Amino acid sequence: MKRSGIKAGILAAVIGVGVLGATVLAQTTAPATGESTNRALRGPLAGMKGRMKALQADLGLTPEQKAAARAIFAAHKQEILAAAHNLVLKRRALHEAASANPPDDHAIRAAAADLGQAAGDAAVLASKIRVELKAKVNLTDQQIDRLKAFRAENRAAVDEFFKERQAKP
Repeated sequence: MKRSGIKAGILAAVIGVGVLGATVLAQTTAPATGESTNRALRGPLAGMKGRMKALQADLGLTPEQKAAARAIFAAHKQEILAAAHNLVLKRRALHEAASANPPDDHAIRAAAADLGQAAGDAAVLASKIRVELKAKVNLTDQQIDRLKAFRAENRAAVDEFFKERQAKP
């Protein structure tokens, strides 16, 4: 892959996750009550939001880079919201199917397949956005290095999380 492709892919992944997380955190409401479900999402997404803010500050994006990325995400805002909402709904449906009494293997697998389809749809959207970012946001080599380090640190943290839990009896 060309270096510019790596730049765009990394930027798309980092910004996409941050935008999706912030969007879900800000926009999700419980359908029955209309109350915010932010409490349930606060832990995982708040941590991601904090890491994204730290990364954004560390990257030192120029005003032009920020404007280009913002414009692209603004143009896709409704699609991103729809994809995020669909993921939330499909995840809830899977949880409900898995919690049913008596359990129905077919219903659980169908709900899992629906969630997989929604995840695939979101990935396709992220890929399309990545292509736009590649064309319009130019990262420096230093910014690319910072993004690589950020991804490596996040992967290591996830690996450590699972390693710690697998080691416990």
